[in-house]
Amino acid sequence: MEARAVVIARSLLALFLLAAAPASHPRATISADGHLDITLPANILRNDEVRKHLTSGLTTVFLLTAGDSGARVEIRYDLWDEKFLVTTIDSERRVQKTTADSFDHLAEWWSRTPLRTGEARDNIHAKLEVIPFSASEEEDAQRWLARSIGTSSNAAAADEHPNAAGSTGGILDLLIGTSVQRHPLQTWRWTLHAERAK
Repeated sequence: MEARAVVIARSLLALFLLAAAPASHPRATISADGHLDITLPANILRNDEVRKHLTSGLTTVFLLTAGDSGARVEIRYDLWDEKFLVTTIDSERRVQKTTADSFDHLAEWWSRTPLRTGEARDNIHAKLEVIPFSASEEEDAQRWLARSIGTSSNAAAADEHPNAAGSTGGILDLLIGTSVQRHPLQTWRWTLHAERAK
């Protein structure tokens, strides 16, 4: 009898710890108005590479796709104010902005904020890509690189050929365009089953 009580107590403790443990997979729900909402787990932000990049001062972009639609989260750490500036854009193009004054508050917000990702369906193939900087930061870097290389190339060309036109050249332009491109830091894929929101 006593051994049985110990087994039951251990089972209850295991269930409690499982319920208290942070989720490691996204949670998909179908909203009352028939849309698909996905809530992402905080362990994504706690990934070593992602967490390090979040405090770089660049905008970290999270692209969540589910089928042919999705949502985007942009997070930039303001080095001056020491706050995380967060912008979400859902599948309906609604933009929401918020701030978090610490990484723990950011992780808490992340794990309880559903992202609207399109029309409801039961089984979902979801993908999350973590992009190390925003499209505008990519364009700024390419422009800066083009000016820097263009200035030094044109100066060298002017020394050798005083009548040469000021151009960086096709191959150099190609190198500039491809050297600063947004490749994912991390990619996650899941197959999810959506539940009706309660």
